[in-house]
Amino acid sequence: MKRYRNDTYGFVLKVVVTTDFVAAMDKYKLRDRTWDPAKLDQDEDYAESRGIALSERPLGHVLWVLLKPKAPASVLAHEAVHLANYVWLSMGMDKASCLDDEPFTYLVEWIVERMTQ
Repeated sequence: MKRYRNDTYGFVLKVVVTTDFVAAMDKYKLRDRTWDPAKLDQDEDYAESRGIALSERPLGHVLWVLLKPKAPASVLAHEAVHLANYVWLSMGMDKASCLDDEPFTYLVEWIVERMTQ
């Protein structure tokens, strides 16, 4: 597990690369309302997943991303947007405006850079 602190937005990002989401979620005691670890190995959608983004409570202060080894750039981008949305929502912001989305896109960029270190 790699841990990164973002002082600009005041959150910690924890990146876990694993072949076994169930074991990683158990090891780090992670739970999410939409991801049921008991179903990860049984449900086809879960089995096909190559990444999971989670936020501890309070929302947006400690973020987790679980990735399969060699997850493609598309998965990194997908999960980074989930994580950036957690941060944005924790600050009481609406999702990024299409007209002025530079702060949001820089945040996504920061997250993706950490996922690939």
